[in-house]
Amino acid sequence: MGIKLEHRPYTENASPDEIKLLLQNIHMVNKELLQFKEVAYPNNFTVPLMFKKMKLLTEQNPNCNVLIDLTTSGRPDAQTRHTINKCFAEIKGQINHVAYFTGKNFIINTAIRFIMYGSGQNSFSVHKTRDQALKAINDL
Repeated sequence: MGIKLEHRPYTENASPDEIKLLLQNIHMVNKELLQFKEVAYPNNFTVPLMFKKMKLLTEQNPNCNVLIDLTTSGRPDAQTRHTINKCFAEIKGQINHVAYFTGKNFIINTAIRFIMYGSGQNSFSVHKTRDQALKAINDL
């Protein structure tokens, strides 16, 4: 049986297999849609690691939309939110729209708004379900 991601924080001590699994959470669904499944405990190790792949994919597929699944993700701490701001600021010119779906997590919904306003990524939306987030992208 292969390795699976656990519901725990991942740090610089993550194994190569774990890093590979983390990066599999980000992929192109098609040329116009990048899907990003956030980890349970985003931190200053996982965020830059995953955004590096996101940056590569958005460079290869400019003006794509991004669908971000935060349904199982915890609220990032202040330092991690700042890192997310910086990472989004680096790629904002390559992204058309970011649609988040979070379930009914009010705290995460609020954190998203603060992060996105600070990043300069002006086109974003927050939804309860994946279907609602996809509809927002399709309605653009």
